[in-house]
Amino acid sequence: MGDLSNFVPPPHPKGIFLEGALVRLEAVDPERHGDELFSANTQTGGQENWRYLPYGPFADLASYRQWLASIKDRPDPCFLPSSVRKITGLSGWPAICVFSHKMALLK
Repeated sequence: MGDLSNFVPPPHPKGIFLEGALVRLEAVDPERHGDELFSANTQTGGQENWRYLPYGPFADLASYRQWLASIKDRPDPCFLPSSVRKITGLSGWPAICVFSHKMALLK
């Protein structure tokens, strides 16, 4: 690995809103995004989204929204629902992981 002594971490994406030609990323809002994300994650094959994660799958929308509310203000990981502009509705939600220079750790 190269010399990281001059590494300056980028600002945390909390509260970010990015809109490009094809995709929009924004901070997760359980009330606004909960229904569509739950639906996307419970479609046929959606259970596989949770296979290697320490949370989920969720039995119902209420428990999913409760989980979203519990993670929405956490700094790491930072969940950003993504919306593909050519398709109506939310299509997924990449989790932005944080590089901690002090701990020399990439999550």
